[in-house]
Amino acid sequence: MVRRWVTLGAVAAAGLGIACSSSPTTTNNCGSGTAPSLVGSYSLTSYTYGITVYTPPGAFGKLWYAYSTYADTITVPGSAGDSTTVDSGTYQVVGSECINQQSLAGQRDFAGTFKLTTSNGATTLRVDGNDSLHVIISIWSRSP
Repeated sequence: MVRRWVTLGAVAAAGLGIACSSSPTTTNNCGSGTAPSLVGSYSLTSYTYGITVYTPPGAFGKLWYAYSTYADTITVPGSAGDSTTVDSGTYQVVGSECINQQSLAGQRDFAGTFKLTTSNGATTLRVDGNDSLHVIISIWSRSP
């Protein structure tokens, strides 16, 4: 998935992606061939942090990819009210399945794997990783 991502209040270490212990390279399971284009706008479908799964309408978010930049907003419910994190920065796809994101907004950097699939006209982006403490998975649907 993405290397550097968002932080959400209690999930500050995680963000939209999952911080890996090292940066992905084409030699460490990042796939080969041409990577799919991530460019577009996405809506949050599911966000997992550790063992907690957040889904709409309780949680919501938006993710935008341009050709070398990203921006995202994620809101998750909490006992003291909703917690919203906003992030933006640059990203680089490694191989055909890994992504590195570097936050320019002071959020934690992220590294992970991603899978972009299209079925029956619906495009889904899944990003998997960890923040060194918790498993983090985000699933997004691409807007037409």
